[in-house]
Amino acid sequence: MTTIYGKVFSLVEENPPISGCTTSETLMNGSDFSVVSLALGEGTGISDTIYDIPRLWISFHGSLEVNGKSLPAGSLYAVPLSTPVSIQAGKDSVYEEIILPQGTFMKNVIQDGEIKSLKDLIPSGKGKIINRDLVDSDTIMMAALSMDAGCALPAHAAPGEALITVLDGEGVMMYEGTDHPIHAGESFRMAKGGRHAVKAVTPFKMLLILEKEKR
Repeated sequence: MTTIYGKVFSLVEENPPISGCTTSETLMNGSDFSVVSLALGEGTGISDTIYDIPRLWISFHGSLEVNGKSLPAGSLYAVPLSTPVSIQAGKDSVYEEIILPQGTFMKNVIQDGEIKSLKDLIPSGKGKIINRDLVDSDTIMMAALSMDAGCALPAHAAPGEALITVLDGEGVMMYEGTDHPIHAGESFRMAKGGRHAVKAVTPFKMLLILEKEKR
């Protein structure tokens, strides 16, 4: 990916849809997982495909349908295994595909073939920071976090490459001594060992994808 570490960016701006085409760009590439940004021009799509490795789709922009069901912006879809799945764009659309390690399950969060609002998976609390693990394997961790206005995560180093996406609200990413205001719909990449902190300016929710060193 051309986006550098320590910079606020938008997936829609980094990988904009091209008329009549489908495009993809790798955001993270771990030992047994990957995160890919996909852009579909209006009227394009990916025809029936049978998947045998667990994966999640997160819609960021546009008008998507998965097997005839609407996938609104901000929603999470758990791709079923061993079942034909197609995705179509009614308008120019951008979504993210997270290909998970074989054997990864999210049964306590979302069922295969189900669509949920990503930000609604994590509640808010007055004066609180709330974390909900979505995926936790030997090599990847995904979590949704909510922070009330004024709450902050203290400075610490990322144990592996990390990708943060803001689901709601406004915050500040403090990375290697520089403050980066960040808003809903924007993302931020961190290198392994990158020292960072997060502060909520308003009630704030974010998705964290973190690469872990396999033990």
